[in-house]
Amino acid sequence: MYDLTKEQAERVEYLATDQWVVDDDSTDSDARSWHNFRKVLSLMSFIELHHFACNFNWDGGVDELDAVIDHPACDAGTALMIYWLGQPATCYRMAARRTICEESDAVVSLLRKIEFKMENNVFQSNLIACDPTNIMGQPMTLGSDRDRAVVPARMFRATTGITIVPHSC
Repeated sequence: MYDLTKEQAERVEYLATDQWVVDDDSTDSDARSWHNFRKVLSLMSFIELHHFACNFNWDGGVDELDAVIDHPACDAGTALMIYWLGQPATCYRMAARRTICEESDAVVSLLRKIEFKMENNVFQSNLIACDPTNIMGQPMTLGSDRDRAVVPARMFRATTGITIVPHSC
């Protein structure tokens, strides 16, 4: 069992609840915000990254998840979970119809990056279990056959390892 230490839980909550965001009218607030984010993210273990991804609010874009996917400690199970939470079939159908906005385009880019990294075994660890048929209690692969046609077969394969019960922020 991998319980978070108090320090780890605080890091996860700091990022997941956007405490890293500098909210003032200065011209460098975005740069300072991202500095805060990257600094804390760099300290995180594979377990913390997973908990952060479980608590991530997709409404504000996916730049933070893109940074998680690029983190050297990101586990294949975390990447697979992020992938399915991004609703790939829906995103790909929207992209094919050219009905996506800039934010959705970023999601498609993230999904394609995860596909590439999974297919090429880029993730250095495979310690976290992720079953696409049950991600945080949701069956993510119940779409139609047409939906399944746009998602690479590799992305339907579960990862094995420890099951993580998400830390709630």
